[in-house]
Parts: sequence; structure tokens; C-alpha cells
Amino acid sequence: MTLAEKIRGLRVKNGYSISKVSRHVGVDRTSIYRWEEGITTPTLASLTLLAQFYGIDVRKLLEEDELIDLRLLVKNLEARVEKLERKGDGV
Repeated sequence: MTLAEKIRGLRVKNGYSISKVSRHVGVDRTSIYRWEEGITTPTLASLTLLAQFYGIDVRKLLEEDELIDLRLLVKNLEARVEKLERKGDGV
């Protein structure tokens, strides 16, 4: 099961709307949708908040497809760093 499937599955299993989860995690609804579709991956901070919200250990979200999911986390982090560096170059 992928991280995206786990995120969606937990939300559906608990009967929560995307809006409710997004308010708890502090991100917009589009972010939750993208995580559930596997388009993007949540930050470690967001993963931690998701795990707390559902009362599980964050490792439960990452087990099985851990290597693939960690690669996605790194890829997203690298993209954010590049974006910040480009902003810094323009200042």
C-alpha cells in the first residue's frame, strides 16, 4: 500500500472530509487531495500531524513502501530548496 493510499484510507475509514483533515494539518484542501492522489508527498512535519490526528505512529504511514515514499519526500524537499534558492538569487 502506498503512502497516498494510506492517507486516503485513514481519512475515509474515519469518515473525515478533506476539509477537516486540512484544517488539522494546517494545509489547504488541494494539498490533501494531491497527497491522496500521489501527486505530491507531505513534509515530515505534515506527516507527523497526520499521524497525531489519526492516533498512530508516523512510522505506520511510511512502512512497506518506505523507500519509495522517502525518495518522494527527498524529491519534494529538493524542489522546495531549489525554489527558495532561486528566490534568494533574485533578491
